[in-house]
Amino acid sequence: MTHCSVHLPLLKTLDMMNVRFDDMEDLNKLIYGCPILENLTISYVKAESAGSIIAGGGYSKPLPKLIKASIHLFEVPLRAVSNVQHLSVLEVIRYIILCMLFYYEQ
Repeated sequence: MTHCSVHLPLLKTLDMMNVRFDDMEDLNKLIYGCPILENLTISYVKAESAGSIIAGGGYSKPLPKLIKASIHLFEVPLRAVSNVQHLSVLEVIRYIILCMLFYYEQ
């Protein structure tokens, strides 16, 4: 997704399972290219470079139409889902801890 944009103006449901991005900014492009997204499921999504999310950038606003989000084994900025009505977060903390341990062992 390098040097491209995403424009999916009618997409209301996005399910991502076992997806790898080169950079978290690519995930930003995908999610914010879906302006009326209502249902988001992220499971086993990985980025080679955490980039802007770790630094606090990227997700500058919540997803305005998001109703339901399910996040499983993924390091997600909760600002993106701050206005969601139904939120399920599973094993995110354990995943972050494992990533941190791996990083410090390097």
